[in-house]
Amino acid sequence: MKLLQTWLVAGALLAASLSAQALSLLDGDYELQSWRINGQELSAKAIDEQQRPVTMSIKGAKISGFSGCNRFMGAIEYPDFKIGPLAGTRMACLDTESSEKERDVLQLLNKAKSYDLTRDGKLVFKSGNTDQLVFVHKAQLVEKVIQIAPETVPCTAGAAKMDCLQFREKADGPWQLLYGGIEGFNYAPGKLYTLRISEAPVADAPADGSRIKRTLLQIISTYREEDVQGKAQ
Repeated sequence: MKLLQTWLVAGALLAASLSAQALSLLDGDYELQSWRINGQELSAKAIDEQQRPVTMSIKGAKISGFSGCNRFMGAIEYPDFKIGPLAGTRMACLDTESSEKERDVLQLLNKAKSYDLTRDGKLVFKSGNTDQLVFVHKAQLVEKVIQIAPETVPCTAGAAKMDCLQFREKADGPWQLLYGGIEGFNYAPGKLYTLRISEAPVADAPADGSRIKRTLLQIISTYREEDVQGKAQ
């Protein structure tokens, strides 16, 4: 009998320890990067400056955030992982994209059955099939405003030769080579772009790959090369 009680106490302590560890690992502020639902991969980048990013905060057994149009809040259960039920405000979305994004985010949060913490600061909620939500820890994100030059230049990465974008962080600064590109950005030659991007470190990047992942958040302005040259004269 005493041995059984010892095992029960040890089991309870182990469960509490695992729960506390999970809580300490997940605590923090996050921003949605992408999600997959019904086999479709979607990016969370904003299409205009009016869109606010989807955010999430985890503190202990509580979860809260902004889902695109509304605030949400709820609970996380451990060690049998579960989110919700979630409650939230009821403001109407001003655009269809934000409404659909919010619907997907809340649906996937409520369906989440497990999570994965990656080495590059991502928190992935999984629903048991291919559906998932990918959040990035805000401590890992750096936002910048940069300019992209109207033309690319030849460059090398390891043994590979390619054409690289040129960027600068100040309007009068020197152009620098940008390796690895910018996720979500479709470059067209002959245009000077001003972009708002996020940067996140890449864990275990290959020797010939970029150690920084850049993601487009907003295209602030676009000018044709001839317009830029005309203003300079």
